[in-house]
Amino acid sequence: MKKILALTLAAVMTAGMSTVAFADHEETVPVIGIQPNSADAMWTNGYMHLIDEDGDASEVLSGKDVELKGGDQVAIPILMWTDNTPKEDDKISSGDVTDWYFTKNSVDYNEEPSVWDDLDNDAIVDVKPVDYTAKKGLQGRIWSVVITLPENDSDKVAELEGSIKVGTTKNRARNSEYTYEVNLSYAPDAKSVTTIDGNETLDIGDTGIVKFEKDLGEIDLEFGDQAMFTVDVTGQGRLNLSWNTDFDKEFAAMYDYANLDFLTFSGEPSFNRNGYLYIFADEDAFVYGKGTDGAVDIGAEWDEDMEAWRIRTRDLTSYVISDVELDEKTVTDTDDSSSTTDDGKVNPDTGR
Repeated sequence: MKKILALTLAAVMTAGMSTVAFADHEETVPVIGIQPNSADAMWTNGYMHLIDEDGDASEVLSGKDVELKGGDQVAIPILMWTDNTPKEDDKISSGDVTDWYFTKNSVDYNEEPSVWDDLDNDAIVDVKPVDYTAKKGLQGRIWSVVITLPENDSDKVAELEGSIKVGTTKNRARNSEYTYEVNLSYAPDAKSVTTIDGNETLDIGDTGIVKFEKDLGEIDLEFGDQAMFTVDVTGQGRLNLSWNTDFDKEFAAMYDYANLDFLTFSGEPSFNRNGYLYIFADEDAFVYGKGTDGAVDIGAEWDEDMEAWRIRTRDLTSYVISDVELDEKTVTDTDDSSSTTDDGKVNPDTGR
């Protein structure tokens, strides 16, 4: 089901109480949050673009209803502010926004600005040249603040809020008088909603947010040929059941002596009731939870009737299937690239 999200942008200019001192002579600095061609007007309708798959900032987002998702990039162009007189009474007495911060072959334009931000939700904020190709409005290659929206593995719309400032250095950016306030929404990565009647096989790449028909009771949720979750879904709300078997190189490097397979529920759904997760692997395999610091004992037990490893849980997370017991972590000596095992780090077994 398509969700149309309202993207609200506001940028405010704050004056006074700043540690930035402008020189008595003309000085040009990058700024964000000022109306073009106006020295003191607040930018109440922020100028932001959506970056397309070619890396161009084509669609103007200001004042529009747009559909954003995790991984999308948006760009805010940077302006050049020329201060030609000193400040008086903590107010800008004279100045001029000369132009956008084009990446031309001159010192004033070509110097890379710095950015400071306090955006939440693990958004990536960077400064880079962006090509503006809108049919109407801004054109050219301009230094810009680029925000990469974080992944949204939940089943709800996420919010991104915070402030952005720019300057010639990181410290000057932090202390800039001009603050751009960001407030935008972005949809779950898995936007499609599937209704479950209890007979589906949920395939990789096709599974996102699901809702359950009423009065289903206990059902079997089959995840390809890799796993099955038996659980009572009476009264269960929507869940993100996205999953994959992507190989985790960083985790595998901790145990370079083992052959590993992975089962990851990226949405980390939490059900109302406990159920049984069956992971279909060989009886002589070892099944663990995948923790950030290594393999975790999850009490997996072999079920002879199901010919699968059984885990009692209400939360579907990340799992590792190994051909050997993961009782030692690999330690890599970065000086000579040799690998050893750390006898002091022992993970519990799977409960076999």
